[in-house]
Amino acid sequence: MKKVFSLCLFLLLLPQLVLAEGVDINLDDSDDQAVLDKLEDFRGESLETTVKGDVQIADGKIISASPSRVNVTRIDSDGGVQGYINYGYGNHWRIRSNITIHGQLIDNNGNPMANAPVEFTVVREINKTPISGESTTDNNGNFSVTINNIGPAAGYLSYYTGYRTHYFDLIPLTASSNGVQLQSNESRVYHFAYSTF
Repeated sequence: MKKVFSLCLFLLLLPQLVLAEGVDINLDDSDDQAVLDKLEDFRGESLETTVKGDVQIADGKIISASPSRVNVTRIDSDGGVQGYINYGYGNHWRIRSNITIHGQLIDNNGNPMANAPVEFTVVREINKTPISGESTTDNNGNFSVTINNIGPAAGYLSYYTGYRTHYFDLIPLTASSNGVQLQSNESRVYHFAYSTF
């Protein structure tokens, strides 16, 4: 399947492609089905529904795809600080200094995007320092991006739980792919500083 992706990507970029087996594919033809038939002849496989990298082949059509949004499903953090909570500013993930963000990258056609880079950045309150981490999605568009050494929170905001006061910052969380900012279901996180009784 990886070879099919490479061939399809070249199909979008080159006006004519000559395959190693001697099959010529002329992309000046507007008939996607003719291109798919030639690829099927070359590989001996059906290409009815395939999603790889920047190309989607579905129902006999070649469709260009680009990263559009991320769905964050979980954020793990160190120091016993994690969870999806509400400190009075809405529900957000709570983090400390080292985090792993889990989720899925979705393309502009609404499909999971395989083998694509994903980068997340947080900007801590102290010195407005941006810290990033990146990874590549798997064949199903899933990712796990680790950001280490975010550092301490200033604790400019506070929330009283009934017996403790938690001090934290509400900091931005942004996602991008190849330098293009993505939409996300999570755009801020609670950066935990400390708590007092």
